Amino acid sequence: VASTAGLSAGRGVPEPYSLLFIVLDSISDNHFSRKLPLCAKLLDELAVDHAANGEPSSASFRTLRYPFHSTVGDNTAPNTIAMLSGMGELTKPSFRTMAPGEFSWVFSEYAAAGFATLFADDSSDWFPQDWTRAHLRPQVHHTTHAFARCAAAWVPGNNDGYMDRRCVSQSKMSVEHLLQYTAEFMQNYRKVGRWGYVHILEGHEETGSVVGTVDAVLARFLQQMMQVHPRTFLLVMGDHGMRYGRYRGTLGGAVEYRLPLLRLVVPWAFARSHPALLSHLEANQRTLVTKYDLYQFQKDLLRLMTQGSVEAPSYRPLHLRSLLSRISPRSCAEALVPEPQCVCSLRHYRSESFTPTAAGLAVIHANRVISHINGILRLHPEVDPFCTRLLLERVRHLSTVEYEYSNSTGKSVLAHFVSFTTRAPARAIFEGTIRAGVVTGVFRTSAFSGADKRRCEPAAWRAGFDPMLCVCSVT
Repeated sequence: VASTAGLSAGRGVPEPYSLLFIVLDSISDNHFSRKLPLCAKLLDELAVDHAANGEPSSASFRTLRYPFHSTVGDNTAPNTIAMLSGMGELTKPSFRTMAPGEFSWVFSEYAAAGFATLFADDSSDWFPQDWTRAHLRPQVHHTTHAFARCAAAWVPGNNDGYMDRRCVSQSKMSVEHLLQYTAEFMQNYRKVGRWGYVHILEGHEETGSVVGTVDAVLARFLQQMMQVHPRTFLLVMGDHGMRYGRYRGTLGGAVEYRLPLLRLVVPWAFARSHPALLSHLEANQRTLVTKYDLYQFQKDLLRLMTQGSVEAPSYRPLHLRSLLSRISPRSCAEALVPEPQCVCSLRHYRSESFTPTAAGLAVIHANRVISHINGILRLHPEVDPFCTRLLLERVRHLSTVEYEYSNSTGKSVLAHFVSFTTRAPARAIFEGTIRAGVVTGVFRTSAFSGADKRRCEPAAWRAGFDPMLCVCSVT
C-alpha cells in the first residue's frame, strides 16, 4: 500500500473515512425496490432526519436517494469510465481506444493519498469485465480473481441464466465469496482510508429476476459494514437500468434503463461535522445528477479529508458538479447526457405488434444489424477461423422510440430496438438499435459456453476483436 502518512488511525483514534461502491449491474431504482426488498427496507429506514429524532449514535447513518441519477452512455463501460475518470462520450469521443495508462483514474489519487484500493467483481471471466480487467485491475492494490461458475446451471437461450446458481462451491454463490473478500479488505486495512469498487453481475440477464438472489446476502453485508465500519460512505448504485429482455422494450423499461439506482449512505459523524455539506447532499436529491458528478464527488471528498476544504464549483465545467456542492437545475445537454440517454427526450415509445408491416420492418432492421456485424467481421480476417458469418433465423421483438432532440430544428428521430436469433448451427441471440437507418448499438445477449468459451472468446480477445460479436464456428 502507498504511503499512509497523516491518514492512519492510531490506538483509540476512529477509523479514517472510507468510500465503498456497491454497483449492481443493470438495475434501476424501481427494480431495486422490486427485487431486493430487504436491502431497500434497510436503506429506507435510514432515510430519516436524525436532527428531528434526537441525537443519533456514533454508528448511525443517513441514506439519501437520487431518483434523477442519469446514465451518460450506453452499457457499463462509458458509465464506469465517466464515474472513475471524468471522461465520456461527449468529453473524449476516442476514450474507447485509449490505453489504460492514458486515463487519469480517481482511485489513483486515493492511492497516492494513502488509501488502500480495491476492485472486485463476480464476473466469472465474462465480458464486459474483461474491459475492467485490462483498465482497472493493474492499477489498484487488490482485485478478485474471476470466480468459477456452475456450468451445469446454465440455461440455454436465457442470457446469463446460469447466474441464479453460479458459484465457487456448491454451498455458496459467487457473490458471497465476493462480499466476504470485500469485508476482509475493509477489516484488514481499517487503520487507513479505503476506496473500494464492487461490481455484482447478477442483474445482467433478460428475466429481471436473478438479481433478487443476492438480496439477503447483500443486506447482511451492508449491515455488517455499518456496524463494523461506521465512518464509511456507501454508494449502492447501478451502472444503468435493466438492459435485456422484453421489459426494456416498453416505455417503463426505456425510462428505467436511463435512471439507474443511486443511494448514498452517509456516516452520521460526517453529517454532524459538516452540516452545510449535508444540506447540499440532501438538496441534490431533487435534481439531475450523473456519473460525472459522482466523479467530482470523489475528488471533493478526498480533498476534504486531506486538505480540509472542498473546491469551489465555479471553477469547474457545468457538467462536473459534485454532490457536495449545490447543483442547480441543468438540461441534459448542459450535464453532458447524450440525447439517446436523456429521459426528457423520450417522447413516444411503443412495442410493435407483429402485423405484416411491422414484421417486415423487424426483419429489415434485424438484417441491418447482421450486415453491420458481418461487415465488421470482414474487416478482421484474422477471426475467420473461429467467428462465423451470421444469417437471420427469426425476430423475437421490435420496439420503436421517438427521441425529441433539443436542437434548432426541433425535429425528432425514430429509433428501433430489435431482438433476434441467428441461424443454427451458429445460433445466438442478438439485440441491436437502429437510429435514422444507421446501426448504433449491437449486443450479443446469449452467454458463451462450450467451444465459444474455451476457444473462440480468448482467440477473439487476442485478435483485438470484440467477442460479443463472435458466434463460434468451432464445434
